[in-house]
Amino acid sequence: MQSQGTAPLLRWGIAGAGAIARRFCRDVNQYARGGRVVAIAARDQGRADEFARELGLGLAYGSYQALAESPEVEAVYVAVIHPEHAALIRQMLLAGKHVLVEKPAVTRVADWDALVALAHERGLLLLEAMKVMCFPAMRALLQRLPLLPAPRSLRAAFGSAPPPVGKLFDPALDGGAAWDVGVYPLWLYAAFCERLGLATQAPEVALDRAPGEVDLAARFSFGGPFSAELGAS
Repeated sequence: MQSQGTAPLLRWGIAGAGAIARRFCRDVNQYARGGRVVAIAARDQGRADEFARELGLGLAYGSYQALAESPEVEAVYVAVIHPEHAALIRQMLLAGKHVLVEKPAVTRVADWDALVALAHERGLLLLEAMKVMCFPAMRALLQRLPLLPAPRSLRAAFGSAPPPVGKLFDPALDGGAAWDVGVYPLWLYAAFCERLGLATQAPEVALDRAPGEVDLAARFSFGGPFSAELGAS
């Protein structure tokens, strides 16, 4: 029961029952003050039931449409593989749900523009889950940035060394360094531009990949008054 004058908890559902979804569920239900995960949805009812038992959720749906139609859910965290994000985001927005989507939000700029327009039309929130933007150190840096001498350039890179198997190394699933870790330096550059009142530009992109394979390294070069050399591997 809510005390008088306290806003009700935002009721979350999760689309996708993988490892990141489990971590999101545990963290929200253990630490968040304004929200509570109440439902899980997967393509398979058995997988949803297993997730619900493990995490103590009362609602388990064997389809994403059932989650979209649930009157018990107000916001959805989309945690499926990223080539499937766009269609699932649209499905949830059309059902009147706010959406938080795992990075990268989509794989085509036109898809994101259309989804943002749909969210505005429906009066809903659509956000990409870029956790580094919520780090206290990052918030402090962005707050101080306009008070410092204007930066002229940025060099940043993000790399990891996962085993060469699975979705990150599958071209059919848009795997590769640019999609997996390239989003982090790109977000940093975009955040700096937004804080400095500068328009972001389209970068020159170079991908290191063999035919039929994903990119093992990516480079993004931005010109203009605030230039950037960004890397991912």
